[in-house]
Amino acid sequence: AIELEPEYDVAYIHRGSAYSGMDRPEDALKDYDKALEMDPTNGDLLKKRGRAYFVLKNAKQALEDFTAAIKQDNTNPDLYYHRAKAYMQLGDDGQAMANLEDAIRINPNQANFYLARAFLWHKEGKSILAREDIKRAQFFDPSLPKDIRFATDPKNPDRWYEETFLTDQNKTGDKDTSEKLENFTSLGGD
Repeated sequence: AIELEPEYDVAYIHRGSAYSGMDRPEDALKDYDKALEMDPTNGDLLKKRGRAYFVLKNAKQALEDFTAAIKQDNTNPDLYYHRAKAYMQLGDDGQAMANLEDAIRINPNQANFYLARAFLWHKEGKSILAREDIKRAQFFDPSLPKDIRFATDPKNPDRWYEETFLTDQNKTGDKDTSEKLENFTSLGGD
C-alpha cells in the first residue's frame, strides 16, 4: 500500500503497528513519524509513538507524545497510565502517582492501573497501601497470581510492574514463565 500510495498515512500506521508487534520499535517509530507528518494531531498515533519511545527507553519523548494525546482526549485513562509509566522511567514518582490517580478516577476497574500504583506505594515503603492495591488488581483480574512480589533490580530500581515478573509463589498449577530474580520483597501475606 505504501508503494502505491506513499502519502496514505494509515498504511504507515498499520505497518508501524506490525513492527511494534514484531518487537521492532525503531522501525515502528520511523513509520509513526512519517504518519504524524501527514496527520500531526492524531491522538491514537501519538499514543502509539509514545509507546515505541517508551520501549526504546526514551521516556522524555514518550512523555511529550502522551501529553499531546491527553490534550486531545483527556478522558482516556490509558493515556494517563502510559504517561505515568514514562514518569516512572524518568524517576518522577510524584507525577507518576498523580497520573495513575487520574487513570483510576476515569476507569476504576482496570487491574494494571492498581498494580502500577501498588509498585509506587511499595517503593515509598507503604506496604499496606500497596497490598490494598494488589487486592484490587486481583479482584479486577482474577488471573493474576495470588502472591505478587516486586523484584528489586539494582540496575533499574524504577522498574514498573510489568517488568517485575509477577510470580505465583503458591504454585496454583499455572506454568510460571517468569525469570528468576534475587532479593524479592514480599507484599503478600500468608
